[in-house]
Amino acid sequence: MRNQVKFFFLTLILFLITIFMPVLSFAQSSKFYQITLNYDKGSFTLKDTVVFPGEISKATQEGAYKVELLSFSNTSLYTSNFDIATSIHGEEFDYTTGKVTSQTITVENTDVVINIPYFPNGKEINVYDLESKKVLTFSVEHFSEVTPTQAQVSQPEETAIKDKSLLWISAAIMLIPVVLGLVFYIRHRKTQKNPPNPS
Repeated sequence: MRNQVKFFFLTLILFLITIFMPVLSFAQSSKFYQITLNYDKGSFTLKDTVVFPGEISKATQEGAYKVELLSFSNTSLYTSNFDIATSIHGEEFDYTTGKVTSQTITVENTDVVINIPYFPNGKEINVYDLESKKVLTFSVEHFSEVTPTQAQVSQPEETAIKDKSLLWISAAIMLIPVVLGLVFYIRHRKTQKNPPNPS
């Protein structure tokens, strides 16, 4: 009975490893840019650019300002919008009169953080103002995984296909121990139910 329990838990552990390891492997291979901009009276300056591991949505966001990622061939890889909180609404309590008054504070200088999906052939990022005029350009070439001569427009799609293929291959390889474990477990149960006749 104890051997059956051990065998069951071993099979369960192998099954969980098979399920979660490919997912973790795929998550580690995913990245995104995190851009920190400073907004000052309508103008933008770059404060920081970092690439973090992880998966983020590639859906276009809403907002009055726009950000765009370009490839080495100057093809648009990703565009999205963003907003800047330049007004803060609050309430002030007057202890003399006991009245509460609402007020709006206008912020002329603030930081904004933007997350952008990573592309291995990303070259530069452009920022556009309210009138869709380009007001800032900065390079992300040092984060790319290809050189300008190697970069191709189809590189992101090819990389995505490659990542999916590796995911399925990893899952198939890791499924082998589980299948073997189940086979041995079934044979073990059959042997216990039908023990061989002593000669």
